[in-house]
Amino acid sequence: MRETGIKSVKETGIRPIVIEEIRNFARKNGIKKVVLFGSRARGDHWRASDIDLAVWSGDIQNFAF
Repeated sequence: MRETGIKSVKETGIRPIVIEEIRNFARKNGIKKVVLFGSRARGDHWRASDIDLAVWSGDIQNFAF
């Protein structure tokens, strides 16, 4: 997974440990692309806002949480 356009913790409110977990999950599951959208991507999130992610994968049949 290639990383581009990465925003800072200050912009998204997402802790580095959470970002690392997302990266590990993506690598483990062959995810091609993960895109942050919603309030955290816009920078107008609240502390308890969820994290909206769009995920692209070539083999969705073997995808598991």
